[in-house]
Amino acid sequence: MNITSFAAAVCAGAGLSLALFACLARRKGIGWRTIETACMLMMPLGVICGHLLYCGALFYEVIPEYGPTVFLTPWTGGFMFYGVFAGCAAALWITARITDRKVLPRLADCTAPALLLLVALIRLVEPLDGQGKGMDVEAGSPIAFFPLAFPDPEWPEEWNIAVFFFEALWALVSCALVMKEKEEGKAAKLAAVLYASGQILLETLRRDRVVRWRFTRVSQILSAVVLLLLLLDAVRKGKRTRKQAAWSLVGFMLMTGAVVALEFAVDKPLKLPNGELFYFSYELTYSLIGLCAAGMGILTWMAGSMPEFKGENGTDVDSAPHCAEIFHTDSENGNQRECTTSQCNIVLFDFVHDNHDEHRHKYDDCDNTCWCHGKTPFLCVLKRTG
Repeated sequence: MNITSFAAAVCAGAGLSLALFACLARRKGIGWRTIETACMLMMPLGVICGHLLYCGALFYEVIPEYGPTVFLTPWTGGFMFYGVFAGCAAALWITARITDRKVLPRLADCTAPALLLLVALIRLVEPLDGQGKGMDVEAGSPIAFFPLAFPDPEWPEEWNIAVFFFEALWALVSCALVMKEKEEGKAAKLAAVLYASGQILLETLRRDRVVRWRFTRVSQILSAVVLLLLLLDAVRKGKRTRKQAAWSLVGFMLMTGAVVALEFAVDKPLKLPNGELFYFSYELTYSLIGLCAAGMGILTWMAGSMPEFKGENGTDVDSAPHCAEIFHTDSENGNQRECTTSQCNIVLFDFVHDNHDEHRHKYDDCDNTCWCHGKTPFLCVLKRTG
């Protein structure tokens, strides 16, 4: 079997990433048996799933060329990072089932920076495989110097934008930011947000053998799906109110639509009424794509990083809040009457009030302040109507 320099570099990067994972896991108090199990599972599952996703995305090319058995031969090459991530996630889940289910969030937090390091190291050696190229750059151009551009190994007089360097740099910066996250379970989410939002821009800069469906790049689609799933998960867990969730989803969809429209602008010029073709400015188009990608990432992270809704006594509230009605209940005879109605952004817990004739329920970000009046003792209940 012929081992290329690119394949050797990828194997070395995988070894360094596993070493980082082991070090971080030990710092978090994870036992060696769990670490070894995770490493032994992540290596094969990452390779297999990465290759399966690549072949599945390009089935119309790889099956006619290599036959249906190409799915079973990962050594023939062809991988996608999202498949590798999915394989590693499956390995961590299996590891937690085998050892200790409670260790899964810590395993994920340790794996996230290790995978980002792997991305950075593989991106840096992409030119060995003829990858990582951007648009053509003239040899005498002011930007024809590394790290902005790099010469083609086979044709030194031809230069290309060094997309591989930008992707590696973003992965390293993301890795550093993720390693600073201390709250359990958040490092993996932060890594997903940073990688996905970055890929929306960086993937569109590539001019190499990028995996695409017509003009749409598969990695961009998967990145948008990942961010949307994280946003929906935050909404489901009640980390946003109904109004906030609606605005978040609308904003996310608008920015996604803008990215799609800008991709059209990059790949297809606009035909004017007089028959001439109008080409959009690359600098302006890519800047707008970058702003939209950053907005999608920020929106998703802000939704997921909001604290859970809690009452004044610290009890959790089980779902997203709705339009609420405040009722006053006389605890002696059970009579109930409506006190007031408010469009509340925070759902409070049931509150038993004693020793006072009056208790005020203050709502953060409410349209007004709600009061309950009555004789003691009474029970102030917030009832969801949605």
